[in-house]
Amino acid sequence: MIAAARAIRDRLRAVAMPPLVSVAGAAELEAVREGTAPESGACYVIPWAEDPRPSQTSGGHRQPIAISVLTAVCIRTYEDSTGEAYLAQAETVLGALKTALAGWTPDPADLLPIDYGGTRASQLAGVGTYWLVSAWLTSRQLYS
Repeated sequence: MIAAARAIRDRLRAVAMPPLVSVAGAAELEAVREGTAPESGACYVIPWAEDPRPSQTSGGHRQPIAISVLTAVCIRTYEDSTGEAYLAQAETVLGALKTALAGWTPDPADLLPIDYGGTRASQLAGVGTYWLVSAWLTSRQLYS
């Protein structure tokens, strides 16, 4: 899960800036909670879940593990009474995320290509500040 989050963070830094203005990890997002909302276009990559499935073999051990990583992008649009500025920026950001990640195979090589897992938008931080949170899915095999 951590390796997938690091690979996604590095990929976004290399391919999706701009429209992203920065790409950081979960620790930096925690610091935001106690301060001012980040600038518009700031992205945070969060390791989310590692879900093992039952082993598929008898004898040796081979177990598939589904991995979920979230990206949370801050979108700030003040003086936007119609919501059009938010929609335009959200569409641009989501397009850049999908272009950078969907179908891309991260390194380490034991991770499978990234699948898009959906997006949720929320106005968590007050008027004019929105968060666009997307899930990115991959998997790997655990052998022993």
